Amino acid sequence: MTQHKFAEALKNLPTKPGVYLYKNAAGKVIYVGKAVNLRARVRSYFHQSAQHTPKIRQLVEEIADIEFIVAGSELEALLLENNLIKKHQPRYNVRLKDDKRYPYIKVHWQDPFPRVTTTRRILDDGAVYAQPFSEGGAAAAGAVAFATSAKPVEGGWIVSGKKIFASLSGHANYYGALCTEIHEGEKPSRRNTVYLAIPADAKGVSVVGDWDPLGMRGTVSRTLIFEDVFVGHEAALMPRGVYFQAAVRWPHMFTTLSPSYMGLAQAAYDFTVRYLRGEQPGAGPVKRRMYPTKQIAVAQMRITLEQTKALWFQTMREARANPTKDQLLRLWAAHYTIMENANELAQLAIRTCGGQSMLKSLPLERIYRDSRCGSLMLPWTAEICLDRIGRAALYEDGETDEP
Repeated sequence: MTQHKFAEALKNLPTKPGVYLYKNAAGKVIYVGKAVNLRARVRSYFHQSAQHTPKIRQLVEEIADIEFIVAGSELEALLLENNLIKKHQPRYNVRLKDDKRYPYIKVHWQDPFPRVTTTRRILDDGAVYAQPFSEGGAAAAGAVAFATSAKPVEGGWIVSGKKIFASLSGHANYYGALCTEIHEGEKPSRRNTVYLAIPADAKGVSVVGDWDPLGMRGTVSRTLIFEDVFVGHEAALMPRGVYFQAAVRWPHMFTTLSPSYMGLAQAAYDFTVRYLRGEQPGAGPVKRRMYPTKQIAVAQMRITLEQTKALWFQTMREARANPTKDQLLRLWAAHYTIMENANELAQLAIRTCGGQSMLKSLPLERIYRDSRCGSLMLPWTAEICLDRIGRAALYEDGETDEP
């Protein structure tokens, strides 16, 4: 079917998000798709220069009519697409045709010999799966699309790219990787992020490099390489577009490291109290709490800890979709404060407790190393938080200094 038959219809398509339906000569829906920009997406099927797969070429030949429904948002379009596919059962839609939900990968740690299965929902039974995230660039901070790509092919995707600081690399059975789905004629976009479960033993998956960092030695987070790895449609861990919507509308999701560093801050304080009271295991029963300098230091630590916790708990209570500007500024400030104050408390603990507290047989030296690495961790490093606080405080959305 050539483009000129639909020239007028294509020209009049809106540039808004929505769902499009292709029908054959008998009036039957043969394909349902969603788009951020209906006009651009539908037109891409009819470009003479487009390098379509044989399946897409066959689809285009069968199209006799085009319908569309404008949606209020990308998320609304996503949900509408899901419902329409289940309703019409189009022959060219290979996903979402049954009543099942998107699967999740589970590791059954409670079994004597832990096994991995696919489940249609997350169950509270101790099951987990690995999630490599960082790529060493701006993608982890949400500024650009992920460099790891997922090219749609017949039956699934071809995944290429790498993930650094990949926890459980070499040990997990599946890696839940965020990738950018590549579409013909479109630039890579954060809107096209897909979340795929990639089997560790799939052809093209490799783990490289050593793991010998300053901190975070309680895990193995080597580099993952994906070289033309094929995964089927069943590998999708969430519907296309949901991650982008969550990242844009629910920024609190990027503070997932903050509870760990809040715990390190608390641990530094708790160690100091136990050590000065002579109650720290492995340090001997010597009490050092009677010295005024020690008492003042503990008081300072407690004040810093309570200030940090108060700000953090407030931001967690404010977690919601589409937070206000003040809530977002407070969230960045809380994340920065936690990352910096965890290490400040560890430093105060070292100074207060003295040299013996730095023995590797005691936990304080590990707390110090791990807390120092906090401000370096994506997606929100200390520098990123400072930059965003400064810009958001001084500029409203859309404001520039251009004349």
